[in-house]
Amino acid sequence: MNIHPAIVHFPIAFLMIYAVLEIVPFSRFLSRVPWHVIKLFLLYTGTISLFPAIVAGFIAASSYGETPAVNAHKQVALITSFIFVIIAAFTFFSKVDNGQKRVIVKTLAVLGFLGMLFTGALGANLVYGSDGDFMVSFVVKLFGLQ
Repeated sequence: MNIHPAIVHFPIAFLMIYAVLEIVPFSRFLSRVPWHVIKLFLLYTGTISLFPAIVAGFIAASSYGETPAVNAHKQVALITSFIFVIIAAFTFFSKVDNGQKRVIVKTLAVLGFLGMLFTGALGANLVYGSDGDFMVSFVVKLFGLQ
């Protein structure tokens, strides 16, 4: 039984929302909201939930076999996961909050967001093919899988 599709959406949701909140300065408009706490909750929960999703993904990949599309999805997913693990470790261990740290975290959040888009498109290609969605078609062509 393939449980990867059922559990992979939790880290996707948590980390995509985290990345948007990290990139867009919502605190300028809603200053009373504890954005820092919300972002940390989303980041840490999403990062922790990556691990079961990755394990389930490797189990699911064994049923697909070693194809270029499966390998591309796995590689981009692992790179994206690594980006979010770095952000989580950096925010957890770095107690200094300065401009340099914010630039690093925002840059990694942009890379993580893009990585999630690419990973999702490559996963959708495995399940639905590349013809149904312009983003999937674009990413599949970008990775030379078509």
